[in-house]
Amino acid sequence: MAKKKSCEAIRSIIEDFYCSIRDIRFLSEVHIGLANEIQANNISKYREEIGKAHKLLKSSKKDSNHKGELILHHALTKYLPFSYGFHADTLARSLFIFTFACFDAFVGNLLREIFMLKKEQQHTIEKTLNLDDLNQYKTVAQLRSHLIEKEISSFTRDSYDKQFKDLEKRFGIRTLREFPKWPEFIEASQRRHLFTHCEGIVSANYITTCKATGCKIPSAIKVGEKLDLMPKYHHASIQTVAEVGVKLGVTIWRKLFPGDIKFSDDYLCTTIVNGIKDDVIQYALSIAEFAVNQNNVSSEQYQRMFVINYAQSLKWDKNESKCLEVLDNYDWSACSAEFQLAVAVLKDDFDLSNQLMITIGSKCYLVRKMDYLVWPLFRKFIKSDQFKSAFKSIYEQDPVLIQTKEAIDATISNVDL
Repeated sequence: MAKKKSCEAIRSIIEDFYCSIRDIRFLSEVHIGLANEIQANNISKYREEIGKAHKLLKSSKKDSNHKGELILHHALTKYLPFSYGFHADTLARSLFIFTFACFDAFVGNLLREIFMLKKEQQHTIEKTLNLDDLNQYKTVAQLRSHLIEKEISSFTRDSYDKQFKDLEKRFGIRTLREFPKWPEFIEASQRRHLFTHCEGIVSANYITTCKATGCKIPSAIKVGEKLDLMPKYHHASIQTVAEVGVKLGVTIWRKLFPGDIKFSDDYLCTTIVNGIKDDVIQYALSIAEFAVNQNNVSSEQYQRMFVINYAQSLKWDKNESKCLEVLDNYDWSACSAEFQLAVAVLKDDFDLSNQLMITIGSKCYLVRKMDYLVWPLFRKFIKSDQFKSAFKSIYEQDPVLIQTKEAIDATISNVDL
C-alpha cells in the first residue's frame, strides 16, 4: 500500500478529531435535554403503575392482589433505574470527560504521524533503553515503533501547559499558547480533572492554575465547592477544545510541511464554511480570524477567500459593521467577478449581485449552480427577486422549483457514507 502524503495524513487526523468533537457537541445539545425528559417521563409513568398496583393490593379479591403484586414488581424494577440521580448530569459529565479523551488521542495521532513522516523528528525522542527492550524486538523498525509509542504515552501524561511548551520547543513554534481560547481551554481541562478524580470539587491547584493562565474565574468559586456543567458552559467548552485542537493541528502542519500550504489553505476554507453550515458561528468566526491572519498563504486567491469567509462569519454573527469594515479594507476592483459577487452579496447590494451573477454565467468553476443554493454565503441573496431573476436567466430553471430536491441531493452526495 502506498504511503499517504503528508497533506492527506495530517488533514485526515485533524478532520477525524473535529468529527469526534462535532458528534459530542450534537449529543450535548440534543441528548442531554432528552435524558431529562426521558427520566421525568419514566418516573411519572412507573409511579402511575405503582399507584395502580397499590389499589389492586387493597382489593379483597385474591386475583386482584396477585395481579397487583406482579404489576408492583414490574413497575419497581423499571422505576428504580430512573429514580436515582440525574441522568442528564451523568451524560454531561461523561461527554465532557470524553471530549478531552478525544483531544489526547488526536495529539497522539498527530505526533505519531509526524514522527513517521519526518524522520528527523525522531531524534527528539528519549532513547533510554534497557536490555529487555533490545531483546524484545527483532528489527530496528519494531524498536523504533516501540520508542515512538513510549514517547507519545509519556508526552500525553503531562499537563497541557507542559505539552504545549514541549511542542513549541520541538517544532520551533512560539505561538501555540497564544490562541485566544487558551485560558478557557486550560480552565476546562482543570475542570475535567476535578470531575474525573474528585466529583468536581474545587481544589487549590484548580484556582492557582487558572489564575496563572489568565483565566478569570468567578470570585465566588472557593476551595471545597462543587463545580457544575451547565448547558451554556458545556457547549462552549466543547467548542473551545475543538478550536484549540484544529488550530494546533493546522499550525504544526503549516510549520513542518511548508509544501502543503495550499492543502492547508483549502482545509481552512472548508472548515470555516462547514462551521457556518453547522451553525457553530463562534467556532467558524474564530477559525476564519485565525486563517485571515496567517503570514504565509499559498495564493492571493486563498487570501481573498479567507477574507470573504471571515466577513461572512461576522455577518452571520450579526456583526454587520465589522463585516463591512473587513471588506472595505481591501480593494476588490481588480478581482474576478466571483469575488466581486461575494462582496456585493455580503453588502446586501442585490442589484449589483444580479448583474455580476449574469456576467459570471453558467460556466464558472468557482461558483456553480448548486453552490448558489447550498453555500451559506448566498443564504440571504437567494430569497431575493434579483437572485431568482438571474438564476432563471442563466440556467433556464426556477430556483424555487429545484432548490429543495437538488439541494438535498447535493448535500447527501457530500456526506461520507
